[in-house]
Amino acid sequence: MDKTARGQLPSERAVKVGVLASTSPEDRVRIGGAGGFVRSISACLPVSWSLHTPGAGTNDTGFFGSPLGRSWVPARIRYLLRVVWRLRAIAKLDADLLYCQDNEAAFVIALVRRLTGWPKVLLAVHQHGSANALEAPTYGWASRLRLDVVYGRMQRWTYRHVDRVVAIDEQCLEVNRRWGTEQKCTRISNAVDLRRFRPCEYTRSVVRSEIPASEEDCIVLAVGRLEPVKRFHLVIQAIHLLHGAWPGQRFWLFIAGSGSLETELAELASEGPGRGNISLVGALAADDLIRLYQAADVLALPSEMEGVPMVLLEAMAAGLPVVATDVGGVRSIVPEESGIILQKQAEASDLAGAIAAISRWPSRRQKIRAGVSAFASDRVVRELEFDFARCVARRATR
Repeated sequence: MDKTARGQLPSERAVKVGVLASTSPEDRVRIGGAGGFVRSISACLPVSWSLHTPGAGTNDTGFFGSPLGRSWVPARIRYLLRVVWRLRAIAKLDADLLYCQDNEAAFVIALVRRLTGWPKVLLAVHQHGSANALEAPTYGWASRLRLDVVYGRMQRWTYRHVDRVVAIDEQCLEVNRRWGTEQKCTRISNAVDLRRFRPCEYTRSVVRSEIPASEEDCIVLAVGRLEPVKRFHLVIQAIHLLHGAWPGQRFWLFIAGSGSLETELAELASEGPGRGNISLVGALAADDLIRLYQAADVLALPSEMEGVPMVLLEAMAAGLPVVATDVGGVRSIVPEESGIILQKQAEASDLAGAIAAISRWPSRRQKIRAGVSAFASDRVVRELEFDFARCVARRATR
């Protein structure tokens, strides 16, 4: 039995951890998921940890080359191939443990290790959600080819052959129970950088004056990839429904992100009564996104599939109430006083009603922010550091 006290590292020396991810912390396009988590922990990594990702911009080449970006070849496949290409460089990191943010990297390294016994390193994978990623509407072509079944089997095999699985919520733990890998799991939530994401009344006032939006107006923010799984068309339809509903109050919508539905969503925004109050602002740098969080009144996330959404944690850290559908781990991170959770099959009218209700809430930004203190990035990193040190110590005693 491990008798090490919680909070005291079970090793005298610092454990060397190599964090592998498909997205740079500075990548504007891939906002949530692995990219959002890496962004949140990057500023507080221990000195013995190293972060290895693709570059952040067109002319930036990182450990795994240039940003994955958009291409006719899915990013998951391209990242898998880059991991194969960089296997020798990964082995030369001389890490005690490799912490993979993507199933593809964990699969490649676990397979090579299984076949050859190399690299001789502990392997951990971060489970960013309980759902099979290829079952999302974005990957409809994959379902038609039954690739979602192949991906599910690949993920199950991977989890059986890694040394540690970081599960972010109870649904992820349930998946591991079904696969017989629960004994490898540690439950550690997603994280948010509370130092960067915080309320600021001055910024709120400045940004709202630039729009221009009065204090009586309601600014709705939607953040994420412009893909079918996010269902941002519902937010646009909700704003059209709310237009002119209450004299003296306007409803504004800003959608931050990029993706394949950009043209379609722009057309939908221009076809209703609220068209003058809807803006698609594209992929934003983190600082610009924070300004919108601070200026807005509600964040809307009517997704069809999520894990533990980073954008909800970021919004609430900035004191912003949220409206989201009851998918993935959403309910586990949104307290009753911090937002409204709708059923998964919610329609635009349901979303409009929830937004209107929150627009009448008295200000509670500090209370909402306090509700995400358990997800502080430095706290989450300490939990990871302790858990990985314990894994390394156990191996040393075998």
